[in-house]
Amino acid sequence: MSQAFDVTVIIPAYEAAEFVGDAVRGCLAQQDVSLEVIVVDDGSKVSSEAAVLAAANGDARVRFERLEVNSGPSAARNRALELARGEFIAVFDADDAMVPDRLSRMIGAAEALQADVVVDHVVRFHFDAPGREETLLLDKGMAAEPVAIDLETYLDPASDARFGAPLGYLKPLFRRSFIETHGLRYDVSLRNSEDHYFVAEMLVRGARMFLIPFAGYRYAIREGSLSHRLSPDKGRAILAAERRFRSEHAVRLTPAIIAASDRRLKAWTRLVEFEEVVEAMKQRKPGAALAAAMATPGNTLAHIGRLCSIALAKVR
Repeated sequence: MSQAFDVTVIIPAYEAAEFVGDAVRGCLAQQDVSLEVIVVDDGSKVSSEAAVLAAANGDARVRFERLEVNSGPSAARNRALELARGEFIAVFDADDAMVPDRLSRMIGAAEALQADVVVDHVVRFHFDAPGREETLLLDKGMAAEPVAIDLETYLDPASDARFGAPLGYLKPLFRRSFIETHGLRYDVSLRNSEDHYFVAEMLVRGARMFLIPFAGYRYAIREGSLSHRLSPDKGRAILAAERRFRSEHAVRLTPAIIAASDRRLKAWTRLVEFEEVVEAMKQRKPGAALAAAMATPGNTLAHIGRLCSIALAKVR
């Protein structure tokens, strides 16, 4: 019989050999919880295997696999889910950190609240500049009690004064039985916002989600990080995912949820169009840049204003 754990920490790693060892050691330092750590290298040119094994130092709770071809974070997470044996699944990035009692506190909250998804507050720190000011991702502050998050709020957190920032950046703890019961896996067409849609798929199926008043996750702001960049192709994939989500779950969506999705589509369309404008300008294709800027007439002035702001910032 395979060993069972309280939680499986899944870590997708791409070109992470320099720092993934610290992530593994941070997981193994978690207190008052039984865990396993599964690192899946997403076809890195420089494998992270040596760094992971050195950090594990012979600890059998650490498992490593490597995808032969770079397939994106969703594919790496899906492979980790196939291997996971924990009652809960904790999503963790290879360059991030967490405080030693984070997982035990989150599991305790999940049990007390009968939750299928638990998120805590995220502290942003500068990976390349230690000592710089650290900030909370949700800068509206921390509530005194756990806050329930429904699908409408998750799709449009700006509608709730307690949030005002995308909740998809929070790093969740999932109840694995819910994931397996519903046959859920990450969308491999996405290389950005894959966490958002995984949680949305849980919520639309009735999962109970809470944000707890605790800041245990430390999110690295790192120059060159893929998560801080959005190419037009990645943006178009997100728009396609949102439309697909609406189509597949049409009978379950209330008018309020559809309105929240409309606002999300509008915001992402504006962002993708702007990225297309910038890309065309970089390639010195003024006609393509103009076409992208005018694709949605209501967005044209916003694109022009943003370009002017960028230009002024460079002059200063």
